Amino acid sequence: MNEFQILVFLGLPNVGRVSVKKFLDRNLVSGDIKDNEDYINVISEIIPSVGKKLNVKDVEASISKADRILSDCDKLEITTIGYNNDLYPSQLKDLDKKSPVLLYAKGDLSLLKSKKNVAVIGTRDISNEGLKAGKYITKQFVDKGYVIVSGLAKGCDTVGHAVCLENGGQTIAVMASGLDVVYPKENTELAQRILENGCLISEYPPKTSVMANYFVERDRIQSGLSKGVVVIETNIKGGTMHTVKFGTEQGRKIACIKYNDDVILPTNAGNRMLISEDRAFALSSENIDQYIESFNQNPKIDNIGLQGKLDF
Repeated sequence: MNEFQILVFLGLPNVGRVSVKKFLDRNLVSGDIKDNEDYINVISEIIPSVGKKLNVKDVEASISKADRILSDCDKLEITTIGYNNDLYPSQLKDLDKKSPVLLYAKGDLSLLKSKKNVAVIGTRDISNEGLKAGKYITKQFVDKGYVIVSGLAKGCDTVGHAVCLENGGQTIAVMASGLDVVYPKENTELAQRILENGCLISEYPPKTSVMANYFVERDRIQSGLSKGVVVIETNIKGGTMHTVKFGTEQGRKIACIKYNDDVILPTNAGNRMLISEDRAFALSSENIDQYIESFNQNPKIDNIGLQGKLDF
């Protein structure tokens, strides 16, 4: 099934990502859909309750929408990547029903095939201590050849992307909007810099503004692309915990920077909680290599290095 056909299915009433994944799992090829009624026939066969409510006018409207999206992508030099496209990141298929069925990408698309990725995430309200720790830890991963994955948000995400680029690394920004709608606007210049040595990806078409649930949906892709998820700094509640949850479900290695005992702040309370509950590797200056070694070990993380300290 090609990208255009995926877009048509996604544009039909009551058909979403999970439904399209069912059609994809049926191993449909482009030639199986020869006319507009074939879209309805495919849906009727797999999801009868939805198919019986559709008509050809619904398909025609969705085809027009798909044409507009692909035209916008062409103008903006955005590539659409369907689930069965060779460019699609294989690790995202681990997400099963939660896998995105279509990605929009711009920049160095070869990075989508990289398996040496680590997500660097955390609060938007980063402290001075978090800023210093985030810069240090991010540089360590860049120096070891890792692609930095983050979400282009303020605070910790910005640190991850910016420090990566400043040290000659490559980075992937997973956006909760269309690739032409940078949020926050203050990171517009950063997004342009990422295009020079990295890529931007999203599962939302051009002209799509951010919505609250899009941030949560984006989080599963950040962790899904990565071998490990490194939390620079987080409170007990907040968006970072969504990525931690997704990463845990996906079998990714979760790590939290372990701040020294004299740096106890509300902004790193989540770090302390996840470490104390043995839900995250306690990452310090002394055990980054051990954390990396854990990527290929048993899914259960031994909380190595609890006595380690941050030493810049």
